Amino acid sequence: MAAGTLTVDRGWPALSEHRRLRFLTIFLLYVAQGLPIGFFHFAVPAWMAANGASAAAIGTVASAATLPWSLKLINGFLMDRWAFLAMGRRRSWLIGAQSLIVVSMLVMAIVGPGPQAITLLAAFGFVANLFTTIQDVAIDGMAIDLIPEEERGRANGFMFGGQALGMAIGTSLTGYLLYLSGMDLAAAATALIVAAPLSLIILLRERPGERLMPWTPGQPSDHALALHAGAWKPILVGVFRASARLHTLLFLAGMMLANVVYGLFIGFTPLLGTSEVGWNDAQISALTGTANLVGAVAAIFFVGWIVDRAGARAVSTFVALSGVTLVVAMFSLRTAWEQPSLFAIFVIGVLVIDTAIRTSSCAVAMRLCDPKVGATQFGLFMAAGNFGITIGASLLGTLDRWAGTPGIVFGMIAAYAAATLCFFLARVGR
Repeated sequence: MAAGTLTVDRGWPALSEHRRLRFLTIFLLYVAQGLPIGFFHFAVPAWMAANGASAAAIGTVASAATLPWSLKLINGFLMDRWAFLAMGRRRSWLIGAQSLIVVSMLVMAIVGPGPQAITLLAAFGFVANLFTTIQDVAIDGMAIDLIPEEERGRANGFMFGGQALGMAIGTSLTGYLLYLSGMDLAAAATALIVAAPLSLIILLRERPGERLMPWTPGQPSDHALALHAGAWKPILVGVFRASARLHTLLFLAGMMLANVVYGLFIGFTPLLGTSEVGWNDAQISALTGTANLVGAVAAIFFVGWIVDRAGARAVSTFVALSGVTLVVAMFSLRTAWEQPSLFAIFVIGVLVIDTAIRTSSCAVAMRLCDPKVGATQFGLFMAAGNFGITIGASLLGTLDRWAGTPGIVFGMIAAYAAATLCFFLARVGR
């Protein structure tokens, strides 16, 4: 070997070289992402409701936990502007964010806030989800860089199936631990499980020849150097050109409105379960965990496959219309809400529909992204959609005061109907 030649320990295959390893890695990282979501979106609200918290208090914590998901655009700008390219375009951000999720959950375990500590719960929910959104944008940007167009329907199935599986684990396991012993054990368990996939991304490069860690041998790939914007102006211009189209904006509106339903749902479910059905927080968490598991199976084995064949926009429209039908049926049966079977059908139905809409709509968003500004543009799409969650959660108390739980259900119907119309009118692919 000539003097001065850089020696690189190849180790495991790079993600760009190995399709199955790429799918597995993205799937496991999305599982890790789903854990804090399930914890703060379902387990904690159920725990609060079972301990007498009001709709407004639950809505406050849910709004704080979902707010960072509306700020993903900022994360995308930062990642497209600054990157340690020797480790790949996204991988250094991903390792840092995942580590900080673990740290925030360990601190929460040590502090151990109770179900009435609204400010502390809201603060921890915001911080943990802030780091989770950074991890999410990094994974999304990596997927846009590494996954070919023809694989993206199936890839989105694995991505959101993994997230739903993580939410199922985060909801069921932590919901039971909250019921059993309180916050300390539940938060510590979340930190431990999130830490496991971190070791995988530490061992895998994005592309051959890159560094595993900052102090190891390696260099930026030609691909990373070619796509890195490195300045604010090209990022802003690229995102504006790719996003400021009527049909793109219509599709964004549909994503946001569908997520308004989810924002209402995460507060409505524990309220209905405790007040009408008479369940405790562990039972409600077990049901929502099961529902997320069903959604994960549907996304991995069915939705991604259907999206590749029928078209992502068509699937989004049909699934949102199915949501209208389900919630209208629930509204018409409001005199029977105390029936556990009806409650279970409703919860499973909404979460499966939510996972299917995320899978199909994100396939459209991924296709619309310019790889040069992929993190920013995809972050914009996701931020607009996730802002709907914050809107829905913040409307929970208002709708409850207006007409009680039927008013919340009516709000879900209106949001699903408007989302269906937007998806139908937006001409962004099939």
